[in-house]
Amino acid sequence: MFNLKIIFIVVLCLIGINGCSLVFTPDYGLGSPTFWDGYYCPRWISDNKILAVHDISTTSRGETVDESVIEEIAVDTKSTRELFKIQGDNLDLEIMPSPKGSYLAILKSNKIGLYDMSGKKIAMIVPDEGEIKSFDWSPDETKIVYAVPYKTEGYGYDKEYIYIYDIFLVDNIFGDQSKTFLVSGESVTWSYGDFIYYTFHQELYRVRMDGMSPEAFGLQTYYPQIPKNDSPYIYAKSAYSGYYGRVDLNKKSFESLTDKWKYVYGKPFLSPDCQKLVMDSNQGGIWLFYLATELEEQIK
Repeated sequence: MFNLKIIFIVVLCLIGINGCSLVFTPDYGLGSPTFWDGYYCPRWISDNKILAVHDISTTSRGETVDESVIEEIAVDTKSTRELFKIQGDNLDLEIMPSPKGSYLAILKSNKIGLYDMSGKKIAMIVPDEGEIKSFDWSPDETKIVYAVPYKTEGYGYDKEYIYIYDIFLVDNIFGDQSKTFLVSGESVTWSYGDFIYYTFHQELYRVRMDGMSPEAFGLQTYYPQIPKNDSPYIYAKSAYSGYYGRVDLNKKSFESLTDKWKYVYGKPFLSPDCQKLVMDSNQGGIWLFYLATELEEQIK
């Protein structure tokens, strides 16, 4: 029995789930806990620091306690600092720091909670249009944009349902909130600059916050991101090649920066200095990638 227990622990630790380190001890009626923990959803707050969610789940004598810890991680030393905890059942969070670092938006159970960096909840955004698939802050930290899908009947022989996305803007998020439909689109990003960028049928667009005169770039992209510095580029993955690169907004052209993450990694997030990417990985853990050298390392 002892040898079997050791083999079971080793096998489970080697498997890994969605970037998580896994430690498990079977309960043979003695109340030994099942323990699971892992990091995900990394987001930059400076050139050398990220925020991430650290999920911890402990089951003992049939009772499970889930909690998510919002942690700050130094990418050079890999050291962590706890900011605050969120408890609940079956936690699956997505976080987005505000552009000036004053607040943290946390998507949980299709509601966006707005917190200060000490963990005090200040406000809540509750959509009634559908499940939020992407969201972001305005540059002045007073607005939130989000994209939700709805089903519509498709075309063709079998008339299968397809999903169309709508983007909404919520103003005065810490007070008497007001909501406006902007455009149809998904993968919405804002944070810096005057324009909101998004994709529609994988094509890159931008629009001002009044929703008027959307502009198409004629480029197929995923996951657009506006850089913090004032530059004529939008960074994204090409929907055609899968390569990560940047869109020259003046020339309306795509320049590939690396092809290493064509199949392996998830949604990339660009550092403020535009030199590094961080993301979850289906290989496991949180990974850091240097664009200039194409070096990569797992930091959690």
